[in-house]
Amino acid sequence: MADRLTELQDAINLQAENLCNAIGVIQQVAHPTFFSEFNWASRASRPEYQAFLQNQSTEDIARNFAVVITATARQLDALIGALPEEEVGPELQRAAVQRLIEDYRTEGRRLASVTALLESRLGDVRRFLTAIAQTQLTTQSLEAEISSRYSVNSMAIDGDSTIPEVVDFSADLPPKPFWLRYLVVLFLFVLTCRVVRALDLSNRVHNLLIFLCSVLTNSGRKRRAERKRLAADLRKMRDELKTINMIQQFAAYSKLERRIKSTTRQIEQLAPETFDKSVKRFLAIKLLLFACEGILTGWLLSRSPSVTLTKLELDDAQLRDSYLVPLLKLLYYLPTKLAVIIWICLCHWFCTPIVKWICSRKPVVLVPPAEDSDRMFGNRNG
Repeated sequence: MADRLTELQDAINLQAENLCNAIGVIQQVAHPTFFSEFNWASRASRPEYQAFLQNQSTEDIARNFAVVITATARQLDALIGALPEEEVGPELQRAAVQRLIEDYRTEGRRLASVTALLESRLGDVRRFLTAIAQTQLTTQSLEAEISSRYSVNSMAIDGDSTIPEVVDFSADLPPKPFWLRYLVVLFLFVLTCRVVRALDLSNRVHNLLIFLCSVLTNSGRKRRAERKRLAADLRKMRDELKTINMIQQFAAYSKLERRIKSTTRQIEQLAPETFDKSVKRFLAIKLLLFACEGILTGWLLSRSPSVTLTKLELDDAQLRDSYLVPLLKLLYYLPTKLAVIIWICLCHWFCTPIVKWICSRKPVVLVPPAEDSDRMFGNRNG
């Protein structure tokens, strides 16, 4: 508070000095009037002031003083606005001091942690420099030994040559997990499984199996040929039924209609087995799909990286004061398998709107159940 008042007093004195200087300069450079009693004995008639008036116009002088006075007035306004409106009591002062002390302690702890991290980094750098220097010395000694062996061919060198110590930096370097690629593969796997379920791939596999059985086995080929023959007969009977007059030839019409119904029942009996009627095949296909999904999920879990986050990456985030430090700490102490399972659950949640969008764009084809497999696969070998 005392510093603010002192700064305000200095600004007021500066403004008063600026105003006095402006008035004095105006009086000194002012031209004399016709009234002698109003004339002020100024120094404008002196040669040095005449030269000053010739070198600088009164507009420039006025502009300079106006700029200085305006800047000082703005400074005064800012200082007055920064003053407290009410008198601060001792309780508020103690609270403010306590708050400043807490901030000081917090920043001190943060400075100590950052200093400790930087000192550990400095120790690592010194250790690396020592290893590099040792490797360079060993290399120089080997080069000197090799050059001496090639220069003196007739001399036998006793003693074994020293084997340089191999400095392995791989243990000090942080691991490079392929988390991004791994998470993308998991997301694509979950999306594929959800799309397969949404598109009812099991029903398509069932129809494919029925078609293969009807083509590859003798009984299937016989059933298929018999069904085609009955379908051709049914078409002929329906065409013949259209030519018969029901009133004039009622007996022939009714007989032909009974034959059509009988042929239709035979075709339905020879129709390929539907997916809903085949319980064993339904369970087998469903179990096979679930087993494949479970095996692939377990394999992807076993191929997960060994660590979620390295200590070096966590230290870098703390040094940069990133807002993701709490999340990174949680990932650092979280087991990798648990993190992968959480990601799989999130992928299932994210894939739900995508699968709905894909299903909404899928064209709906209404096919009779008895002729489903023939429509899908029979026309290829028609």
